[in-house]
Parts: sequence; C-alpha cells; structure tokens
Amino acid sequence: MGQSKRRKQQLGDLYGTAKGSNRPKNQTWKGLELLGLVVLDAQAMADSDNRPRAVWMNGPKPDNTIELQLRWEAPNPEPPDLMWVPPTPCGAALAYRHPVWVHRSTLSGKWAVALYLSTGPHVMDVFNDLKNALASAQSAQLVFGSVPATADTDESLYFKLVKAYGEMDADKGIDSDDGFAVAEPGSDGFRVLRGIGDISADRLGLAVDAMRQAGFHVRLPDTNGQT
Repeated sequence: MGQSKRRKQQLGDLYGTAKGSNRPKNQTWKGLELLGLVVLDAQAMADSDNRPRAVWMNGPKPDNTIELQLRWEAPNPEPPDLMWVPPTPCGAALAYRHPVWVHRSTLSGKWAVALYLSTGPHVMDVFNDLKNALASAQSAQLVFGSVPATADTDESLYFKLVKAYGEMDADKGIDSDDGFAVAEPGSDGFRVLRGIGDISADRLGLAVDAMRQAGFHVRLPDTNGQT
C-alpha cells in the first residue's frame, strides 16, 4: 500500500469517510478499572430491555473476591454505594463506550451523575429526582460517546463537551438541582458561583472541588465579594 493510500486509510479509520465511517463502533477504553468494567457490563444488560440496572459492588476483598449485586430494582435495604446504570438512549450511534452511572450523594442526599474518564470518575451534575438524573446520564452518554475517554486531557475540548452536555439537558427540559450554588457563564472560561442562602466554608470547598474535577475552572470571590 502506498504512503498516500495508507495515510488516507488511517484518516478514514480515525474520522470516518464521506461514505460513512469505517471506524469501529462502541470502542471501549482499555484503561478502565474494575468499576468501569462492571458499569459497562451493567449498561449492556440495561440496553437489552431498556430498563436501568441497580449495581452494588463490595471489593476486591483481601482474598481477592468481590461481592456484586446487579438488579433491575434496588435491593432492600439499599446499600450505601448503590449505582444506577441507565440504558443507552434508543437509536444512539456511539463511537465510544463510557461508563455512566447515577448514585446518591453523601454530601446532599441528591442523585449525582457520574462519568468515568481517563482520570477517574467525574461528577457531572446533581438532581433531586432519580428519573431526571438517569435522563441526564443519557445526555452524558451521547455527548461523551462521540469522543475517546482520553479527550478529557484536552482542557478546551473537555470544556466544550461539558457545555454541550448542559445544553442537551436544557433542550430536554432537565434543570440542575444544584441547590447550594448556581453555575453561570463567566469570562475566560470561568464559572461564577452565586450562593443561595448561607453556605459553610467546608461545604463550599467540596462543591468547588467537585466542579474542578468535572472540568470547570472555578475561582472563589475575594473578601470584598467580587469574583
């Protein structure tokens, strides 16, 4: 194969062609840890009947065993680390598979949408209602399913993906239930945190840390109340 033809084939594999992509679909990132692999397997089961799956995993234990529950309804009593894995949206054409799940926040008791990327789990948003959180998790699947897991290493691209995720939720009529702070567009890629009510310093610190882990550039107001 000539150099030009080989290069054309490589570009076709990476980006697709005018006649349709020849890139393999639903590629799975090889760097996933056990948690991500379990979530992907649960998602495959959820896709089979279009119902969310409840996942709980304890381990690996010292003897290298794992206690695992995988159900389509929450066990009673509900384990503290229970995760809900939504089915992939019907008709979605994903190039990459990303573990996406929803779990109850230990900070606020709300449902957090989590996404596993190359740097580990990221909390994308939180909701009061599990149904809204699952719908939002599907938005994350669609947006991040178009790029490889390592896209989060490109800060400008990751910021655009997070923004697209928020816009997709907005189009669906899904509003964030982030009650302790509201994220508003800021300058230079920053978000402005505007508190609702009294916010303790330790709680605000956790909120800021979570937003930074999710890819937001966050800065706190100075002592004069200016951002």
